[in-house]
Amino acid sequence: MPLAPWLLIALRLLLGPAIIALALAGAPGWLLVLLLWLGVVSDIFDGIIARRLGVATSLLRRCDSQTDLIFFLCVIAACFVRAPAALTPWLPAILALFALEGLIYAVSFARFRREPCTHAYTAKAFGLAMLLALSVLLARGYTGIPFMTMLALAAIMQLDCLAIVLTLPRWERDVPSTYHAWRLRQGHTIRRHGLFHSA
Repeated sequence: MPLAPWLLIALRLLLGPAIIALALAGAPGWLLVLLLWLGVVSDIFDGIIARRLGVATSLLRRCDSQTDLIFFLCVIAACFVRAPAALTPWLPAILALFALEGLIYAVSFARFRREPCTHAYTAKAFGLAMLLALSVLLARGYTGIPFMTMLALAAIMQLDCLAIVLTLPRWERDVPSTYHAWRLRQGHTIRRHGLFHSA
């Protein structure tokens, strides 16, 4: 069904505000974690299904990226509702990461008049760390090592994405790493993993 990837993206777009609303309503942590995992599963399968169906267009990949951003911003907002005391000490680091994300978007729009859509390998690693850290935070109100690991991987991912955007000779989607961006700049073709990227 060609619409399946779009329906999964739409589901994730709806889940984000739902998680905030439930956090504000005092819903149990397990329910928030369940919706978080549902959103992540939808993110995994929208790309896989799109590639299998041959409908992984630039528009779909761009919408997927922006929906991911909106979804996780909503989850982070829900975490602040759920456990503000646990997150307050980390606020400077979180704001610094938001600023770096804004810089990536600014550079991408300045160079290509489009938002970034790298789907880098570092983003995959960060996504796993974020899933674990936010699950623990929503369920237990605990940050600790999972949250520190997530922040460290977030910084690595954003520096990688910034380097990709600065290195690319033209706008490209699905650029796995800075090395791949450099290869494109040199005029070479790059190999993308079929599980994570479209050709």
